[in-house]
Amino acid sequence: MDWQDLKTFLEFSNNLNLSKTAVSLGVDHSTVARRIKNLEQSLGVQLLERTNKTARLTSSGIIIAESGKAMFDTELKIKRDIARLDPDMQGKVRISAPPSFSKIVLPAIITEIVQSFPALQIDINAALTHADLNAMEADLAIRLSKPSEPNFVPVKVGEFGFKLYGTFDYLKHTATDNIRYIAYPDDFNHYPQQKWILDKFEKEKIVLQSEDIFVQAEAAKLGLGLALLPDYVANEYPDLMSVPMKYHYPKREVYLIIHEDMRSTPKYRAVFDLLKNRLKETKF
Repeated sequence: MDWQDLKTFLEFSNNLNLSKTAVSLGVDHSTVARRIKNLEQSLGVQLLERTNKTARLTSSGIIIAESGKAMFDTELKIKRDIARLDPDMQGKVRISAPPSFSKIVLPAIITEIVQSFPALQIDINAALTHADLNAMEADLAIRLSKPSEPNFVPVKVGEFGFKLYGTFDYLKHTATDNIRYIAYPDDFNHYPQQKWILDKFEKEKIVLQSEDIFVQAEAAKLGLGLALLPDYVANEYPDLMSVPMKYHYPKREVYLIIHEDMRSTPKYRAVFDLLKNRLKETKF
């Protein structure tokens, strides 16, 4: 049995949605389906009852999901106990953060962390998907919504707003009815900023979809349309100007998160505290 196949199945069992599982794990749909099929073949049982549109766990699938979760919980508790016993301010600290934060906000803060604790090595996981702190995929995380996991310790460190941005020439020479918009793919319709776009404008007016906020910004810079960008991202593009709107633009909150088992480990706590203080000082 491959542990990666089991992990994929466990993630799928939480939501019974192929698309959500793929986004959560940072893989494509076919990879999720292949790993679940591999697990079924290695165990010799059917885990899912499939139809054209839905899937549900079989009785075997329910048992495997429960047993698999217990196995992972035990393994991860051992790893956290080992990490917590390390008192030295050295070694690796892994931080999960959205790509735009990793590129624009974090470099100066990480530089200060490394200068303050020269024996530490900082590993930035810049991804749209959430690294699983329970699975020890990261030690600290920056998220744009408050986590619901009971064993996570979240601290709100700020919030930022969005505006529609485009070039002066695009806004000057494009009739209102012909304005087009740049947005995320459909898999990201749960994002507050994506919901805002879809609520305010017809989907047919979306000319480009990309999960990369910098691709969106570059497209707006080239005059392809208007992009709903965080202000701190748009500030990196002096050719873009914001569009006054009669609607209230969306905002998102920023949370710094640590697993409760990691709070007493000196290196994680030290990096957490420095990150917390500097992010609270940041003007997004």
